[in-house]
Order: sequence, then C-alpha cells, then structure tokens
Amino acid sequence: MSIFRRIGDDLKEGLSKVPFLGSLMHLDVILVFGALAVMLVNFVLDLGIIENFLGAFDWYVFLVGLLLCWANRQTQFLYAGLFGFAGFQVLSFLMSIIRYGYFGFGTLVSALIYAGLGYLVLTKVKD
Repeated sequence: MSIFRRIGDDLKEGLSKVPFLGSLMHLDVILVFGALAVMLVNFVLDLGIIENFLGAFDWYVFLVGLLLCWANRQTQFLYAGLFGFAGFQVLSFLMSIIRYGYFGFGTLVSALIYAGLGYLVLTKVKD
C-alpha cells in the first residue's frame, strides 16, 4: 500500500470522528467544485467587501473538499480540483496583467504549485 493511500485512510479515520466533518464526507466533490465555482463568480463579478470575506471562506471550503476527496480516495476529483484551481490562478494572473498592468508573481507561483500537485496526483497515484 502506498504512503498516499495510507495517509488518506488515516485521514478518513480521523475526519470521520469529528461530527461536523464526518457528515461532510459524502459532499467532497460538491465542496471542491462548488468552491471553485464561487471563486470564479466572485472573480468575475468583483463584489467589493463581500469579495474579501467570500474569497477567504471559499478557499477554506476548497481545501476541506480536497482533504475529503483524498480521504474518500476520489483521486480523479482531487487532481481535477487542483488543476481547476491552477487554471483559476492563471486566469487571475492574466487578468491582473490585462486590467492593471501588474505582474502578479505570487499567483503565477501558486498556479505552478497547484498544477504540480495535480500532476503528481495524476501520474504517481495508482488506485
């Protein structure tokens, strides 16, 4: 058994003991792609003060969804979520250049990190 799978099994065992997270175990895919959709809508609509609160909240929901996907061995949704977030970061990088003429190095590095993690999950994990 691979280390990735063992950590996922331990993660599932630990998260299922927490009452709130245990009830969210079957909502893993909805949390990942719902958070990505909210991020995209938030980015397109430019909601001001609501954008700041919603931006932080949906990022944490996205991370919880990724952890739940890992715990439930939903690797296809795990790497799809990681690639989706990397794509969102690339979009944010390009729009910062187009809108403001600002080269956002942090978003570019974030896109590379999440794309790299998605690639590792895609190629190295054999279920």
